[in-house]
Amino acid sequence: MLYWYEVDADGLFGSRVLQDTIPVSPWWTPLSKRLAFGLFCGHYLLFSLMLVATFIDIDEKTIPDTITLPGTLMGLLLVTLNPWMLPPETNCQLAVGKEAYTDFMHVVAPLPWSDIFSTKPTWGALALGLGFFWIWCFALLPRCWYTRYGSRRAARYFVAKLLRTRFSALILAVAAFGALGILAVWYCGGFHWAGLLSPLFGVAFGTVILWSVRLIGGAALRKEAMGFGDVTLMAMIGSFIGWQATLIVFFLAPFAGLVVGLLQWILKRDNVVPYGPFLCFATAVLLIFWPSFWGYLGPFFLALGGSLPLVLLACLAMMAVLLVLLQRVKAVLFKLP
Repeated sequence: MLYWYEVDADGLFGSRVLQDTIPVSPWWTPLSKRLAFGLFCGHYLLFSLMLVATFIDIDEKTIPDTITLPGTLMGLLLVTLNPWMLPPETNCQLAVGKEAYTDFMHVVAPLPWSDIFSTKPTWGALALGLGFFWIWCFALLPRCWYTRYGSRRAARYFVAKLLRTRFSALILAVAAFGALGILAVWYCGGFHWAGLLSPLFGVAFGTVILWSVRLIGGAALRKEAMGFGDVTLMAMIGSFIGWQATLIVFFLAPFAGLVVGLLQWILKRDNVVPYGPFLCFATAVLLIFWPSFWGYLGPFFLALGGSLPLVLLACLAMMAVLLVLLQRVKAVLFKLP
């Protein structure tokens, strides 16, 4: 069904045609079955990984790093080799003569390709790429921070935890070899570098935004509000679809989670709901109906532009306030501590 929809029916490409006078990036390419097949291969792999993560999370209430870590690396590698595995930049096509062209979701889309990132290597772009990758690596490191006996002892325990865990050596190796790979792609430049930047940003964006929700929710509710497996799962999703689609998934997933969570609480009085399946479900829905979603939301991304980070910070602040109010309402209604 996925093959028919994405390859035979061109389901991810809209039918409207743009004029050839609009500002475009240098990466517009003719639509073809080969292009659609590349999208299908990427989505097939992502759907397979999400399927495994979903059922493990339902059964065990955890998402193992043995899925999300190699999945993220595969997403980065495959999108670097073929950036058109990312969602199409627009639900329209660019008409040039008798051919129709499309673009992949590069890091500044829906804005035209920026000279900041350039087709030639720039030191600023390299710093961004390495920073995005190392944020994800840092998130994977086994950490502990116990401030009960002061910050100095907390720092000592933090370092000891890193040094005594074999997993730390694996992550440091991934950080080192990954940096060499990013450096090589940056040096070559071209559309491979443009393609790598988008999933790198998606990985860092997915990590930071879910990690922020986890920290804010834990502080407001005074208990773990979200498992760290959800954070690494979101990073893996971001490596396949870029930061724009990852942001849409972030706002789309809670709707399904809210409905199922309320039903589970009403029927079983159980308020522990694995969130990973809803992230995966939202991602699948978004990718299958991508032209409709992006056709509606693309103008909002274009209008917000550089103010988008401020909007996200405001949303996280409002979430913290709402969680605190929810906790107090529950304490009053159900006489909880």
